[in-house]
Amino acid sequence: MDDLSELNMALFSPHLNTVFTFETEDGVAVPVTLTKCEENPRGTMPNAKRIAFSLYLECAAEIISPDFQSGNLALVSPAVGRVGPIHVGRVFSEPAKAVFQIVFN
Repeated sequence: MDDLSELNMALFSPHLNTVFTFETEDGVAVPVTLTKCEENPRGTMPNAKRIAFSLYLECAAEIISPDFQSGNLALVSPAVGRVGPIHVGRVFSEPAKAVFQIVFN
């Protein structure tokens, strides 16, 4: 999707617990599961087309480099299509899993 301002939480919320893919510019693909969608009305810019929202995705920690903390990736799924590149930040890490957040404001 080219116009990120057209995205909203309603597009993603039906796909909770669905596997998406993070893709790098050089074609590396990492499967991640959408675990949470959260609206943030207080973070919404004046005259915005949509309410600000965040997506939380997670994967097994061993399938992604522990050095990856944030970067620009595409988010891909058959249901939603290709979104991005968008900024993805790692917000939680433990030995078994890594959790990432994407903020749309």
